Amino acid sequence: MPHLAPPTLTTAEQKAILLATASNLRDHTIFSMALGTGLRLAELVGLNVGDVFNTDGTPRVRVRIRPEIAKGGRATDVFLPDRLVVKLRRFWRWKRDRGED
Repeated sequence: MPHLAPPTLTTAEQKAILLATASNLRDHTIFSMALGTGLRLAELVGLNVGDVFNTDGTPRVRVRIRPEIAKGGRATDVFLPDRLVVKLRRFWRWKRDRGED
């Protein structure tokens, strides 16, 4: 039986999602994280703030996916694209300004 590639979003679909979430910083950041890293849903929702941000609020450049949330049960590292790091900084400032840090 041939191996079928999983369905993926086209570039136009990705842009449409980011455009549709542009007015909601939280949702936009979540979708940017998913699209920018390729993390699976369980990996994405299993992340803690400390997995993505340092204690001073700066985003990490490399995120460790813990074995308990990683597919296959093995820890792995994911590097964050520069554009995503910029969005994460903006998100952290927004949370801090709202008193949610």
